[in-house]
Amino acid sequence: MNRLLKILTALLGLLSPNRLARSEHRNGIYGAELRPPKRVQLEDPASPVSSSAAARGEQPHARTRERGSETARDHQRDRAKRRTCGSYVSRWALLGAAIATAPILFTLVSAGPAQSERIQQGNLRANLQGKVFPLTLPRHHPAPVSLRLSGGLTTTDGSPVPRVTAMRFALAGRSGIAARGLPVCPPARLRNTRTREALAACSDALVGHGRIEVQARVSGQPPFPVDAGLLVFNGRTSAGRVALLMHAHSANPPVSVVIPFVLRHPAGQFGNELVARGLASKPTISGFSMTLSRRFTHRRSRRSYLVGSCPLAPRFTSGLLTLARLEFSLQGGRRIAIETVRTCRAAPKP
Repeated sequence: MNRLLKILTALLGLLSPNRLARSEHRNGIYGAELRPPKRVQLEDPASPVSSSAAARGEQPHARTRERGSETARDHQRDRAKRRTCGSYVSRWALLGAAIATAPILFTLVSAGPAQSERIQQGNLRANLQGKVFPLTLPRHHPAPVSLRLSGGLTTTDGSPVPRVTAMRFALAGRSGIAARGLPVCPPARLRNTRTREALAACSDALVGHGRIEVQARVSGQPPFPVDAGLLVFNGRTSAGRVALLMHAHSANPPVSVVIPFVLRHPAGQFGNELVARGLASKPTISGFSMTLSRRFTHRRSRRSYLVGSCPLAPRFTSGLLTLARLEFSLQGGRRIAIETVRTCRAAPKP
């Protein structure tokens, strides 16, 4: 933002009359006049006009000099008017250029490497970043989308991350999970399986993939990080509720874990919430990066596992909206939560 203000200040500084006059003088342009002024042509003493003037007793070239002086003064007045008009026109042109360029400058300044939101409580630091594709979405009805989320939990002093007892992924009310008609993977099929085995058992229920980092704990040893591949499946709980099953597997050291996130619809800003409980006995999730995206056919119509919209006010065509919220519940009762926002553009009316 500071860079944007500096650039706009520099553009507006060009509107100074003194600076503009110096620029015009330097370029040899005075307003809209692009050609040099015409020179005044004095009469030749040997011409018939000069001879007739002498016959009348007038001094040679007197009337010519008088006419030349009047023509020069008229030209100076015209040149001053053109300079003034050109100065105003140039200033208005520069002002229009500055206003027209401001959105482009803002886009160029704001464009850059995407950074995640961060929050810190004591020595704990949580981060979260989210993106939705496509960027342009309808205002008033849901459309198929893909979601990319990454985040994690670390400590600033290098100490082990406390045990996580529960996690909550919350999506804003304008986003949602539409799993009706999508095949379901029972959690029992994924237990103690490798990545290829999990895909062979539930490939028709796959809705996402990515990477995950967990803190593994072995009796008598400090926790150590394990990087594992991540698969995400559409599932159901024993009570029949929609769930998102995270399957993580690492070959070295050999670790395989299945974490079910149950879908809930609480009231408030975040109308879709994925909750995982009872995580104290599992490896602690310290980082993740996943993409959720699935298109499928149900009853002869194309559908999407994730849907979203861009519900901006009619006077806006683009803006920032809250996308997701991540909350860690830690052993001992501590909690740390963070939200992330996204940019969206409202699609024009068809």
